[in-house]
Amino acid sequence: MAVWATTYQALSMFFASIMKINHGTIVEIDAVPHAEERGTSVCKRIFWCLKAMMDGWQHARLVILIDGTFLKGRYRGKLLIAMGVDSNNHPFPLCYGLVDEETYEKWSWFLQRIRRHVCRQKAGVCIISDRAASIISAIRDPQNGFTEPLGIHRFCLLHVRSNFCHH
Repeated sequence: MAVWATTYQALSMFFASIMKINHGTIVEIDAVPHAEERGTSVCKRIFWCLKAMMDGWQHARLVILIDGTFLKGRYRGKLLIAMGVDSNNHPFPLCYGLVDEETYEKWSWFLQRIRRHVCRQKAGVCIISDRAASIISAIRDPQNGFTEPLGIHRFCLLHVRSNFCHH
């Protein structure tokens, strides 16, 4: 369970506005009622992907880079990011997830949504990531949709190089 306890009314309104302007945008907010504060909820995770990003990736290279980064400030957690690569080798954002921590379960959840909403039935999608154990485990799980022939996993060259330079 995430540590973010609030009504998330403003967040829901924000995403509703985005979905109204960009029809077909996908937003999934998983929240549960707060155990101690009536009328509030605890956000477990959020996934969003703009329709324009999903459509653009359909004409891009079958490559997706994934990573997570720390959130700072009042609401700690992790921002999960998936980036595509266009035909000019320029990255563009695909989708995002907010979670409390990077775990196998959270990466599985994120990857399943990428497969369902972005990749759909495309085979041979190359996922590039760092060497985080939670990502590796999630990608190796066939239920998440990125084992061969649907997916191929490779490590980011920068991370591989830094692993060898520091050892």
